[in-house]
Amino acid sequence: MQAIPSDAQISVWLNEHKPIPNDYAKWIGMLVPTLKDARQLQYKPKVVKSVDGNSFLIYLRQNALDANNFSIGMNIFRKRGNSIALVRCNGWHDEHRNHLERKRPDYKIPENTCHVHVAKQRYLQFTGSKQIGYATPTNAYNSLGSALHYFVREFGFVSANTLKPFEKYTLPLHWS
Repeated sequence: MQAIPSDAQISVWLNEHKPIPNDYAKWIGMLVPTLKDARQLQYKPKVVKSVDGNSFLIYLRQNALDANNFSIGMNIFRKRGNSIALVRCNGWHDEHRNHLERKRPDYKIPENTCHVHVAKQRYLQFTGSKQIGYATPTNAYNSLGSALHYFVREFGFVSANTLKPFEKYTLPLHWS
């Protein structure tokens, strides 16, 4: 088993430049029902290679019955071992609890609150590096489309043409 990464290493991975097409919403594709559960819609997962040579898996899913219940996430593939979940942007769903913060104000995130999970070393140690246990509430997005913009803007994605961060982008109608 590989060592649990430090918070500093996680930050490096999150901020590595990851080139994607300028029309990234079109590149991601359309939602389709999953094989396991027709209530869950998902996009075909994408693998992106960073300019530093690391490979990242990008995934998106949305509940077919509740458009506000969605996730956009990113895992890194390790050289020798499993992937590690680095970040997940969630829409509205059940209450989230930061289990290692029981006596702190950030212990509970109320249901129907968008929130961002970012990997933390001590949570990866606690969960055996399988889950991103820590989350913070956010007002930075309120839909799958706005979460996609936030995700691309905040976690190292750059234009494949210019290798510069995205400034403005208009989503296709099916993302509105």
